[in-house]
Amino acid sequence: MLVLRFSHLFFGALWVGMMAFQTFFLMPALAEVGPDSGKFMAAPIPMGLAFGSGGLADCSPSCWESS
Repeated sequence: MLVLRFSHLFFGALWVGMMAFQTFFLMPALAEVGPDSGKFMAAPIPMGLAFGSGGLADCSPSCWESS
C-alpha cells in the first residue's frame, strides 16, 4: 500500500509539472511562432515521441495519407 501511495504522489507531481510546462512555456512559445507551430508539434511523431496523445499520433504519417 505504501508503494501505491508513493507512486500516486510521484505521478501526481509529474502531471502537475507537465501541465505547468505546457501552460507557462510551451503554449506561449507556440502562440509566438504562429501558424508554423503545427510543424513543430508534428515533428516528434515520426520519431515515436508522441506521448499520451493516443489515436492518430500512435500511427505513422503514412496512415494519414489517402490512397
